[in-house]
Amino acid sequence: MEKIKDYFINFVLFLVYFIIVLFALVFNNSLGWFLLAFFTLYVSWSLISLSSFLKKLSVTCTLQPLVYRKKSMQVIFSIAKKRTFSLPLPRLQIGFPAIFAEKKQEILILTNKPQEVQLLWQPKERGCHETLTVIFTAYDSLGLFRKSAKREISFPVTVLPAFCKIQAEKLQRVLEKKQQLNAYQRGLDFREHRAYRPGDSFNRIDWKLSAHTQEWLYREYDYQEEECSPLFCFWGSHSPKFEPLLDLYFSLWHLRKEKQPELLILGNRAFHGKDPGHTYFASLEAGDEKTFFAHLKKYAKKQIVLFVPENSPEVSEAIETLSKDRTVYLVYFVEKQLMVQEKDKICSLPGGEWIDD
Repeated sequence: MEKIKDYFINFVLFLVYFIIVLFALVFNNSLGWFLLAFFTLYVSWSLISLSSFLKKLSVTCTLQPLVYRKKSMQVIFSIAKKRTFSLPLPRLQIGFPAIFAEKKQEILILTNKPQEVQLLWQPKERGCHETLTVIFTAYDSLGLFRKSAKREISFPVTVLPAFCKIQAEKLQRVLEKKQQLNAYQRGLDFREHRAYRPGDSFNRIDWKLSAHTQEWLYREYDYQEEECSPLFCFWGSHSPKFEPLLDLYFSLWHLRKEKQPELLILGNRAFHGKDPGHTYFASLEAGDEKTFFAHLKKYAKKQIVLFVPENSPEVSEAIETLSKDRTVYLVYFVEKQLMVQEKDKICSLPGGEWIDD
């Protein structure tokens, strides 16, 4: 629609100019030649001045280098003239890409002082950005002519998965309770009694012996580190729930980052380690799940927390095989509800409305 409007304005201006030229040639009087000279000079001056102004325009962008998906943030564009002396511009329109909710803004540049344009940005997709394309459109004083120019500006930002702190904390509490319960059910070898220390669990206090000694005595057990630190595996298959589940996986890792949990991320690029880095999380895509089980079997531990977007024959085969001699906690979505499953025991976590993408 805007292009049609521009074509119409250009056609009208061309028609007016043609009528002035025709009027000057036919009547050959001072008024006709004055109008022709004035209109010609105005058109030439407008086009030359607008082109010169756009070349002298400098633009910088200020924003945070790391942002979370779905979290609103403010982006500040600073616009100024490069040179000290230049003609004022009554009207400058700035066109922004589709990632911003506000597509256009207009400002007046009458002095050499930098002007700021603030936009609210809520990233919907993960990714790594380096540059941003904006379109500047300069108008003349009467608004009859305009000149547009594209400008590539530096836009260094990495968009990470959404950080769902509340939901990740709920999941963490559920997993910790299940792991503690399994540890007691398996039975750990008693090692010794020692004095209670602040922060120790009250469940391991020997109350009978403490009553005799008048001192809280804590029961210590022998255990292997592998028993207490599960493998957190993300099964990145193609699914509409890929992004919500990755948000949850990333959020849980972010909460447990200081404990350096062992990660296995399966997607278009597999990762095994403790810190995949922000760029990896920002660029991860779904992969072929037929190759996932080989990686999972290679790095499997006694306890596995498996994040699965969709059930499939490959997932069923992996769970059936690994559950024979390992504890597998399955994390998945049923419609909008988050579920945690261990064999036939299923725990539902409230607050599922957040997974809408």
